[in-house]
Amino acid sequence: MRRKPWSLIILTLGHLFAPIGNQFFNALWSPMPMSFYLRIAFQPANIQKNWAEWVFPVIAAAAIYICKRWSFFIYVTAMGSLFISSYLGFHDRTGQGIGFELFLAYTFNILLVWYFLIPAVREIYFNPRLRWWEADDRYRADLPVTFKSQNEIQAGEIGNISIGGLFLKSKYLPNDAEQIPLDFEFKGTKYHFTGEVIRHGNQDAIGFGLRFQHNPGSIRLAKHLVKILDSEGRLLASRLPGKEDGFAFWLKRLLTTGKGLTPEKGPRTK
Repeated sequence: MRRKPWSLIILTLGHLFAPIGNQFFNALWSPMPMSFYLRIAFQPANIQKNWAEWVFPVIAAAAIYICKRWSFFIYVTAMGSLFISSYLGFHDRTGQGIGFELFLAYTFNILLVWYFLIPAVREIYFNPRLRWWEADDRYRADLPVTFKSQNEIQAGEIGNISIGGLFLKSKYLPNDAEQIPLDFEFKGTKYHFTGEVIRHGNQDAIGFGLRFQHNPGSIRLAKHLVKILDSEGRLLASRLPGKEDGFAFWLKRLLTTGKGLTPEKGPRTK
């Protein structure tokens, strides 16, 4: 599965089009005919006057979609600013405090903010390892390599590789976090990388992961190698789009099982 979670995509679109939806919502509560109210609301002068109602939801939408730690705080700040501006605007128009119209809007927006405070959602923003859709494409390699650990030369085979690292099959298992250099040759080009050892669960029985410690030269080599492997159709099947990436699949699963309302963790997040 490669797609960003549908729950985040839908919330992004909802926030993006919220300014237009808000105008229709306000028109329902206005004593003016809806067509007349909307014609006034969408005049450039009124959009400029009520700029906060248009700008903050768009900023919030971008923050949701970017899905980073810093964008989480931007989202909360944007929504908080929207609450304040909405209240001041309502008070300026009516001279009243929070009326029923604003109460409904506030309740809905508070529920949206609360959604992002759910641990399963918040963790996606704070822990990049859980954002499985951001992982580099991985390619089957099956290439013999030599690597050095504890001042001894060892042999192994690359199972799969990406721009950021590889999985190395080997009977010899170095220590976690050990920095090891490795060398191999492919189609007449010699490759040399240095990486940090990463081991996960039952992978210990067959090999270990290696996260590259790149410099400008090594990242060029990694991109060159990945480009060749991609042209040969070696992209791992698990990285290809599947039916589970589709909106219809997600919606059916949500309605029948309740799963998918929040971004899920799984083997793809490792």
